[in-house]
Amino acid sequence: MANESTELGTAKEDGASGTTLQAFKVLTAGAVLEDSEGQSADKISGGAYTGEGDLTGGTYTGLVMSGTAVKGSSEEIHLASPASLELEATLTRIVARIDICLNKKKLTLKKAVLKTTAKKAYIFPQSTTAAPDNALLTDYPLLPVSKYAELLGDGKPGIAYQNPASDTEAEEVTRDRNTLKHVFYLYEQVNAEGSCATVEVTYTLPDAKGVEQTGVLEIPFRKTTVEDNGAYVNVQRNHLYTVELGDGSHDGKVTARIVVQDWEPNEIHEFLPGDDSEEVTEPEP
Repeated sequence: MANESTELGTAKEDGASGTTLQAFKVLTAGAVLEDSEGQSADKISGGAYTGEGDLTGGTYTGLVMSGTAVKGSSEEIHLASPASLELEATLTRIVARIDICLNKKKLTLKKAVLKTTAKKAYIFPQSTTAAPDNALLTDYPLLPVSKYAELLGDGKPGIAYQNPASDTEAEEVTRDRNTLKHVFYLYEQVNAEGSCATVEVTYTLPDAKGVEQTGVLEIPFRKTTVEDNGAYVNVQRNHLYTVELGDGSHDGKVTARIVVQDWEPNEIHEFLPGDDSEEVTEPEP
C-alpha cells in the first residue's frame, strides 16, 4: 500500500496478533467525501498537484495505491532474511480518473461538476466495484481538482477549444491539446438507475448567426449505442474515463460520450530493509 496517510492496521512479530490479512483487505481509505458544498476532487487525489513533477513540495501526498506481494503463488511470506528476499507487487491506484476532451471548434467549456459519486473506497479490490456502505455523494456535486476549479464555474472564464496550429497538424496532436487531463478523480462504484455517477457540463457555442448560446449536458456512465440499450458502466479503479464533447462536426449540436480505457501503469520499485540499494519511480497522478 502507498500514500495512505491513515494508520489502518498493526502487525505483530509473533504473527498471532494484530490485524489479520483478511481484515486488512476490507479496510477503507481515510479520505472520505463529505456532504458539503464547494468540495474539490483534490480530497481523494492526495491534494493539489502542481503538474511540475515535484511530489515532495506543498501538501500533495500522491494517489493511494494498493497491491499484494507474493512469493510464488503465496501471499504468506516469512521475513527470516529480508535482505535476500525478492518479491514483486503490482501497485494499483484505488481511484479512477476523468479527462474532458473538447472536440468541436468554437466550443467553450464553462463549468464541470461530478454528481452522485462514491464517498468512500476500499483500499484493496473487492468482488464487485460497489462502494463501501453504498455511500454516494447526492446532496452536492463534486468540483474538479483545483487546477480546473479556478477556471470552471459560475462567473469564471472557462476553457475554449484550441484550433490546430497549422493546416497540416495531425488530428491526434489537436486532440491532445484539447484534452483537459486529470479533471476529476473518483472512487469505484456500481452504476444503476438513480445511483449513477454523472458528469454535468455547461458550455457555450455560437449559433449559425454567431450568437453565443449556452447549453447544459448531463453525461452519465452509460453506453450510448442503440445496440447496448443504454447499459450502465460501473466505475473501476485505475481506469481512465474521457468525456468527449462534440463529434468534430461544425454544426450547432454538441453530443457527448465517455471513452473508457485502462490507466497507463506506473511502477514503484522498493527494496526491503537491509538492502542498501533503492529505486523509486513515482506514478503519474
